[in-house]
Amino acid sequence: MSKFDLARALAGEPVRLRNGCKAFVLHRLSSEEIYILDDTFCPPYELVGYRLADDGQFEGTHCWTLNGQSYGEKSGDIEECFEIVGMWDVYNTVRVELPKPLDDVELNQRVYFITAKGICSQVYQETESDLLMLEDARFFATREDAQAWEDLAKRVRDM
Repeated sequence: MSKFDLARALAGEPVRLRNGCKAFVLHRLSSEEIYILDDTFCPPYELVGYRLADDGQFEGTHCWTLNGQSYGEKSGDIEECFEIVGMWDVYNTVRVELPKPLDDVELNQRVYFITAKGICSQVYQETESDLLMLEDARFFATREDAQAWEDLAKRVRDM
């Protein structure tokens, strides 16, 4: 998670709240626009925005200080769960098509699997180890199928 960046937030990038939810900062109030409820010291809640619920739906408007401290709408107290703790990380996703691992193997069928030393093969004998590897989806029908998975793992490691 990257650190809270006011400029990015005001440019429309989402922020992460302490409770893990997403929020957006829409506006920074000027000092003339800030309303102080009474004569006691109250931090200036200059940032105005809204929160999203866990399901991504609008949950409510909210105010924060410039450092992300949250204001409790009902109680007037600081609400730490709505405090801005950083920027919302957007992860790039990639979709790949890979051969499906075997989910059913016949006795004496040659199967291929990935080890730390590369692709290995064996004849399936229904041993306890074979059954566990089958359950963990570690067997492939061909060396090429296993190699495709190993190649992807290497590319991901190198990212």
